[in-house]
Amino acid sequence: MNITIPETEIIIQNEIKFKGTEIKNPIVTDDLFTYASISFTFGGKQFQSILWDENSTPSYSEIGVWDNDDVITRVLQIINEQ
Repeated sequence: MNITIPETEIIIQNEIKFKGTEIKNPIVTDDLFTYASISFTFGGKQFQSILWDENSTPSYSEIGVWDNDDVITRVLQIINEQ
């Protein structure tokens, strides 16, 4: 059974694509023993995630002294997981 209603418009699926090269407002927290985390904005979307901890691959102890290239690699993984 169908029900007739007045003509109505809705958005069934809204796909927004963003292409960019800059993360904004990055904040990295590192407790120097067990984890490092990051929060940032990319394309207007807020991200907050663990960079490395005991459950990540590599783990926090395995990554050792990390640098900007390591963070960039991990940030790309975080963005692409969404």
